[in-house]
Amino acid sequence: MSGEIIGDIAQGALIARAAEPNHGEQADGHTHESACLNCGSKLIGSHCHSCGQAAHVHRTLGAFFHDFLHGVFHLDGKVWRTIPQLAFRPGRMTREYIDGRRASYV
Repeated sequence: MSGEIIGDIAQGALIARAAEPNHGEQADGHTHESACLNCGSKLIGSHCHSCGQAAHVHRTLGAFFHDFLHGVFHLDGKVWRTIPQLAFRPGRMTREYIDGRRASYV
């Protein structure tokens, strides 16, 4: 029985590594990119000089909810770009968000 449990744990670890290959390598919850994930420009400071996206994206659950609530309650031009994408092409917007192209959306 204990052999099955160890096998299940090992299998789960392999699946988790396939889903998030870089998990655990960045203990601070930030990405450490040399190029902007949104537009591909070389990063020089804490924000991209071309599109304005933050260089270090928070990848913690608390930071995600903070950014989400901040985006919802601070309506600017991005909300009018996000709502149609969310309504008519939600998969495309989700893929762009996951790939790091976040500056043009709420």
